Amino acid sequence: MKTLILMIPIILLLSSCGSQKQLQENTNTELSSIQLNDIWALVAVDGKDLDFSDTLIYQPALELHLKDSMAIGTTDCNNFRTKMKLNGDRISFPPFPMTMRYCPGYENVFVKGIGNTASYRIEGLKLYFYDKDGKEVLRFKKVD
Repeated sequence: MKTLILMIPIILLLSSCGSQKQLQENTNTELSSIQLNDIWALVAVDGKDLDFSDTLIYQPALELHLKDSMAIGTTDCNNFRTKMKLNGDRISFPPFPMTMRYCPGYENVFVKGIGNTASYRIEGLKLYFYDKDGKEVLRFKKVD
C-alpha cells in the first residue's frame, strides 16, 4: 500500500511532463500560425534565390488572412484570390482563377509552387513552403 501511495506522485509528475511537452508543441504551432497571417514576398523557388534586378520583373507576393482562410496575391502582373486550408503545419491552396495578362517574370513557377504546397515552416522573417515529399518549393520574406 505504501508503495502505491509513493508511486502516485511519480506517475503524476511523469504524466505532467508529457502534457507540458504537448502544450509546448501546441503553443509553437499556434504562434507559427499567427505569424503566418502577414504579407510575404517571393525570394526563392526550389531552393534557388530569384533575381529581381531586371526592372521589368516584379516580385510575386502573397497576403495570408487566417481569419477568413484567404490568400490574396500577385503573381507578378496578375492578381488572384483563393481559399486556403490550414491545419497545424499543413497548408494547401486549391486551383484559383486570376487575371490573364502576360508576365515576363516568375509567374509560372510561382503558381506551380503554390499548387504543390503541402506544408509550411516559419523561421525568423522567412516563410518556407514544402511539397508533399518535404522538398522546398517556395521561399518568402516578410515585407510589412
